[in-house]
Amino acid sequence: SFYNLFEVVKFMVKYKNNIMKKTLLLILSVISITTNAQNLVYQYNFDGDTLDSSANNNTLESFGTGNPYGFSQGQSGNNLDSCVYFENGKGLKTTVPFNNVGWTGTAVAFWLKAGTDNNGYIIQAGTGFGVQFQSSNVSCFFDGSSSASLVSTTNNLNDGNWHHVVCQNDGVSTEIYIDGVFNTSQNEVMYDQVTPTHFYMGMTSNFTADIASYIDELRIYDYLLTQNQIENLGNPTANIIADQKLTSELTISPNPTNEKIHIQTTSNILSVSLYDMNASKILSQTESEVNLQAFKTGTYLVEIKTDKGTIMKKVIKN
Repeated sequence: SFYNLFEVVKFMVKYKNNIMKKTLLLILSVISITTNAQNLVYQYNFDGDTLDSSANNNTLESFGTGNPYGFSQGQSGNNLDSCVYFENGKGLKTTVPFNNVGWTGTAVAFWLKAGTDNNGYIIQAGTGFGVQFQSSNVSCFFDGSSSASLVSTTNNLNDGNWHHVVCQNDGVSTEIYIDGVFNTSQNEVMYDQVTPTHFYMGMTSNFTADIASYIDELRIYDYLLTQNQIENLGNPTANIIADQKLTSELTISPNPTNEKIHIQTTSNILSVSLYDMNASKILSQTESEVNLQAFKTGTYLVEIKTDKGTIMKKVIKN
């Protein structure tokens, strides 16, 4: 308790014990780490850009030489959704370095579709963790070495379809989930990446192991995802293909907003649901006016069900 911690401080002051000082610093460090965890660290939707939608705003920039990356049809099938496509050439890297000090775990979630070359790195984060596409499988590591990578036991990822992948480590064990379903696991201690580093997509930091594959909705967390969160992120109905008429005649304003949004449509609204970027439903109603005043700043998804179909829209709360 904090009362007992206060007693330790008094003891230190009285006896000036160096060992106790080091112990207290360690305790305070643990408290700080616990306080700073539980974050969506990065989120890249790749909807025509490489912007970070998380609170860290760590934009991705071009990296390497050769064929430039591009944008293609996203995993949802909605015309407003796009993904990034690597072409055995330039990759992407973060503009700002990071470290994983204070992370209680690491979870990497993304949508993946095979292209013409599916043997290389999807993401590499310094010497800490990495995720690779290996022809028909995904492999990942979190202990600082790819030599003992955990490889998914599913062998149908090179089938031309989108698949949702989650690779995560809770500090001592690594798991892989494919399309919301647990696939395999192994014991693996998470590497302590104290020195700030960038992470790279589409190839390694030394320009090797490049891919020609499609990636969408990449998210990195500093904690372990629950089964429910994984299922929600990998739910194909989370991004529903809306018909062109519904998309064009439905508007949300103001967006961005400081407080409320208003949904305008000629269709009859059946329900309105608000999701945070962890894919957790945080509000459900039938009214066309949605009050976001109680929610923190960031990006949200609004699911609007009408008598003519269902559509997902992004909303930014300032």
